[in-house]
Amino acid sequence: MQSQQPLSVKSIWDGHTRPTAKSFLSPELDQPKNSSAVRKLLICSSPRTSSKRLARLLYSAGVGIPMEYFNPLNLPILSQRWSQQRGSELLVEDYTSELVARRSINGIFSATIQFGQLEKYLMNPSGKRFFEGAILLFLRRTDLEKQAVSLAAASLTNHWGFEVPEIENQFSEKQMRDALVAAIDLIHRENSGWLQFFSELKIKPVEVTSDEVNQQHFSLMQRIAEMMNLVVDRTKLELMACVDHPYEGQRTLKQDLSRMLTKESGALN
Repeated sequence: MQSQQPLSVKSIWDGHTRPTAKSFLSPELDQPKNSSAVRKLLICSSPRTSSKRLARLLYSAGVGIPMEYFNPLNLPILSQRWSQQRGSELLVEDYTSELVARRSINGIFSATIQFGQLEKYLMNPSGKRFFEGAILLFLRRTDLEKQAVSLAAASLTNHWGFEVPEIENQFSEKQMRDALVAAIDLIHRENSGWLQFFSELKIKPVEVTSDEVNQQHFSLMQRIAEMMNLVVDRTKLELMACVDHPYEGQRTLKQDLSRMLTKESGALN
């Protein structure tokens, strides 16, 4: 029997503007309700693992419209737009069904999910059905100390995007120490939570590192394409790689947090 021919996909990205979290929420990206997903890719991650960069790369390559659909800031906007709430109650099964229908493109649905989002919205029969038939990428950051510093800085400043702030914020030692402790705890809970989830469902995810996302993105995208039997939009992918530069914000704050964490070495072990 001959193997199925790879599916060639084209990106809907304009090829110029670096997508933001807000632009991914745009109604212009909603697809007709008769859209369907033949292939499903779910990125299982924790905060500050370059999951948003991976989402932008996938989007530019034509691999779905990935974003954090279960982020508490995004979910209410989409569920209300698609009428998937009854009062304050979220209808999880209706939302996931509508989500796949409205945000599948090229026959592909993709999303990024953090464990806290899974725990809040998908630890139920509807949520488990959402994972059926999907390829799961377990995205982790190998340098946990840098991840903790990045998470602590974002938590302190409430600045989560790639736009560089004009002013560097100042924080006390206590504020920085508390933010680091909270970041370390969250990273541990997210990673261990995902491992337990995979074990309970007898799932073997594909492991990916943030280093691959940031330094080996072309080979990573080729690996994902082969897993999904795709030929991706290489032209748009290369354009995204040109405009999607590493985030350099809050450099002084991160240096201060890093020095503080070094004094308390071993905290991540």
